[in-house]
Amino acid sequence: GTSSSLWHNIWNNGTGNGNLPQALVIDMGDEERVSQLELDRRNDNNTADVHTVEIYVGMDADTAPLVGTIVFGDVSFEPMQARYLKLVFTKSNRGKSVSAAEVRAYLLE
Repeated sequence: GTSSSLWHNIWNNGTGNGNLPQALVIDMGDEERVSQLELDRRNDNNTADVHTVEIYVGMDADTAPLVGTIVFGDVSFEPMQARYLKLVFTKSNRGKSVSAAEVRAYLLE
């Protein structure tokens, strides 16, 4: 990954619904054994917009269990088989704007 890339919900003249909550779903492509997830802030002047993110990990993005809630940093949980990581941005420090730079899943052998 690179800290210069980022994900952002709708902004400026974009279309769609920009209201919170907003979900970012990551399909890892294969089933993996996951025990920790780390979330980095954007590397620019808008680094403090996200307040709360719920983390869901599982085999199906729609039914994945909640494994933790973070502002930024990491969340550890009991190792589990998963294909999907779902980050639900529920609260912002900057209106309804939310963004993130890097998401890392820690995989176990």
